[in-house]
Amino acid sequence: MAQLIAECKKRNLPSGGSKSEVVKRLTVAIETSKNLKSSEKEEEKKQESAKPEESESDDDIGPMPVPKTSQNDQKSNETSEMKDGNEEDSDSDIGPMPTSVKRDSPTKSPQNEKNDDDDDDIGPVPTSSESKSSPKEASSSTPAAKKPVSADAYYLSDLPSAAMYEKSYTHPSIVLLSCVTPHTNFLYTASLNGSVKIWKKFPIGIEFVKQFFAHQARVVSLVASADGRFVASAGEDKRVVIYDTVAFDVIQIFSLAFVPGPLCWAHGSSLNAPLLAISDAESHAIGVYSIEKPEPLFTFRYHKQPIVGLLFHPTLHFLVSLDRSGVFAYWEPQDGALPKNSIEFRFMIATDLYVFRKNKVTPMTLSASLSGNRMAVFALDWKVRMYIFGVTTGKLLQTIDESDAAYESLFAQNGLLVDAFHFAKRLKLEATIREKVPIFGIPEIQAISEGLQSPINCVFDRSERFAVYGSPFGVKTVNIATGETAGILGEVEKTERFLHVSLFQGVSRVSSQLQIGLRREKKEAGALLAGASDVPAGKRFAGSVEEASDPCVFATSFEKRRFFVFSRREPDTSEEPRDVINEKEVAEADLLEEEGAEPVNFLAKRVILRTTMGDIELELWKDVAPKAVENFSNLCRSGYYDNVVFHRVIKNFMIQTGDPTGTGRGGESMWGTPFEDEYAKGVEFDKPFLLAMANSGPNSNGSQFFITTAPAAWLNRKHTIFGKVLKGQSVVKDIERARVKNDTTYRPFDDMKIVSTETYK
Repeated sequence: MAQLIAECKKRNLPSGGSKSEVVKRLTVAIETSKNLKSSEKEEEKKQESAKPEESESDDDIGPMPVPKTSQNDQKSNETSEMKDGNEEDSDSDIGPMPTSVKRDSPTKSPQNEKNDDDDDDIGPVPTSSESKSSPKEASSSTPAAKKPVSADAYYLSDLPSAAMYEKSYTHPSIVLLSCVTPHTNFLYTASLNGSVKIWKKFPIGIEFVKQFFAHQARVVSLVASADGRFVASAGEDKRVVIYDTVAFDVIQIFSLAFVPGPLCWAHGSSLNAPLLAISDAESHAIGVYSIEKPEPLFTFRYHKQPIVGLLFHPTLHFLVSLDRSGVFAYWEPQDGALPKNSIEFRFMIATDLYVFRKNKVTPMTLSASLSGNRMAVFALDWKVRMYIFGVTTGKLLQTIDESDAAYESLFAQNGLLVDAFHFAKRLKLEATIREKVPIFGIPEIQAISEGLQSPINCVFDRSERFAVYGSPFGVKTVNIATGETAGILGEVEKTERFLHVSLFQGVSRVSSQLQIGLRREKKEAGALLAGASDVPAGKRFAGSVEEASDPCVFATSFEKRRFFVFSRREPDTSEEPRDVINEKEVAEADLLEEEGAEPVNFLAKRVILRTTMGDIELELWKDVAPKAVENFSNLCRSGYYDNVVFHRVIKNFMIQTGDPTGTGRGGESMWGTPFEDEYAKGVEFDKPFLLAMANSGPNSNGSQFFITTAPAAWLNRKHTIFGKVLKGQSVVKDIERARVKNDTTYRPFDDMKIVSTETYK
């Protein structure tokens, strides 16, 4: 559209109206300009060859000047010509005119045609004249020559276009990764300290939903399933956490014997249940897991170097893996066989997939389109840097030059919106980033701990015409067919180097139940969620407004505790700043880890138990029982209670857990030895929902604890009370009502467990 407007201005034509009107206006102007030039040349030719004779005869058939007779004489001449029929040849009928000219009526003279309102439809007009065709006529025809431009413009309208980021939101630590769930429209973000946050995409902007301190170390992979139902995160703490996007909860935790690498979901009509492929950063093997069991169903060993990426083709149901040496592997998740019927080649040598080994280039990340038909690889050669392939063909579709030399050339041509100072500053930052990228040949564990924290990736739009990725000068949108830059987001944000990106396209529908739940949770949490939404309360989607597309790019930035939201709207800071302060309360464990300090007498004020039955929030009384609170706080912080079952449940009495063995006879304190009881005056079992230590006698406290569901005066001065339930009383009652195997052990038939714990100072 910008090109069309520029052409209109060049020809002194109005640029207003719809695209079809502008196209029609330009088409008419170009045609009339050509016809005018042709007519003028022919007239000059004829005038040179003709002799100037003074004759008023109408028999002349050569070019005649515009008649200078009066209007009455013209009318009488026309009348006589009509009466005479074909007896005389009128110059208005047979004079040499451009072939494109069509006369409405043989009775009109050239002078009348000049003054006719419809002359632009049938004869040549100056290029500065405006086309007077109606908007209806203009919109009814679109020149075929403009289709490629309009197609690109149409698909670009489904992508963010603002020059500046609209909003940014904080994390407890540096934000590393993000992913958008298809169909369900949630955004997951992960940070350096292991925190994972869930956000809901609203028709305008995003809304905070929930936070998990899922890992005790950095998150190295975060992926969503193609149906949008599940998300998985992998951390350096050797754990993989699986989330249910509909329930906003953790449904499974895998404790692995190795440091995991990239993850990938595998699912479809040929699979009974979704599978999760987990790469081993140490042995370079790939295990395929069911979400129900922590043991791999299959293990495949195709690679001798660390895996840099996995992708799954959602319709053809095969996986592609890529290692750091540049070796691709195509395989099916059930048996590891080559998917011969799904790909268009028999041998790798017939493809372009050996480009990295041929050029001795090290791949860094592998990204895939939603359909699985396109994949992009970022490389560490710092020259070409990005390669785009067809997945089923293995053919190289495009390479994109992201070298310093390319940007220096662009800057010299004034193609960047930065001055010399900021240009040099960004190139210096780029050199710093290169130093942090893992070097080929370094052991993977060292590479993970010392390498670039947030990987550089690429996402494809849903038309697969454009690739979107972070560059030294903003988030670039590149046309895959031509390799040309279609737009840059955040080019004017001089302090940010955007790295990892994710893309939302379409219309996000939000149920009224979810909105009510979010408002209730926000009201209960108070300051914790203050300012988390970028949508004013009076303008939130209520299900009755007109639905509209709100494409967004979510980008991380180098060593920043924020992630940034780009949309089609420029930031509006009239009511609130665009940098939202949504971290009013930070978990003490994460704060200590970020600062590199060891906890000293760590005493939490609150603990949240994430259980398979729901969340239970506990208030700890450090003034009543400091020893018990310190023990409980540190065990929770270390993940000691993760995946521990409620092994003893008695109706109208209590629920008990805290034994990692699940037998009721195991567990130990943070010190490795039992610690003494603590009793405070006035603190008794006189009400339900009290938190207390379980023991086998005086001063035998370890790790087991229980929550009462009714007053229990007979326990006074026998068990240490160190807190109470703040929220989740209904969850406690649900666990209490579970069916048990017998009245001796009171062990529930169905396992109910603590999935994870969160501590707050």
